[in-house]
Amino acid sequence: MSQRYITVADLNDWLTRELQMQPECEGSKLTMKYRLREPDPANGCNWSEATVRIGFGCDAGHVGAVAARIVDRARLQFNVLCEKCQELADAPVQTPALAEHLRPQTPVGSGTGYGLREFRTLEPYDPFRCIGEHGSCNARWLRVGSGASGFEWHLHQQD
Repeated sequence: MSQRYITVADLNDWLTRELQMQPECEGSKLTMKYRLREPDPANGCNWSEATVRIGFGCDAGHVGAVAARIVDRARLQFNVLCEKCQELADAPVQTPALAEHLRPQTPVGSGTGYGLREFRTLEPYDPFRCIGEHGSCNARWLRVGSGASGFEWHLHQQD
């Protein structure tokens, strides 16, 4: 599965907006509940369950059934960023420390037949992946800019 990575806030906004667009669900809210340590093997989604807050005067059974369909659809479309990637996405100023959990997607060093190592320089727009002991989300990021002027990190949605 190839879900798009978004922040928890963006997922919650999407879930609530989708729910409130349905008839007889006005004023109800839907928010994601748990990040998973490992993606669900059935669909690749890295979050589970949602909390429904029923709007005033809405039928709980109806809203619950609509919410369940929305959550099923969202789990096929979206993954949430891990806490470290969430911090990087939300940071008004991105510092190098915020990106310590990212590693180049293409190896920077490679071995040769005689034990020598061949290294290449990372280029702007090199893809990076979230890898860490903090419960990595495997999101892909692009490093944009140069070392002299500093780098910006952009969430990369392409495979």
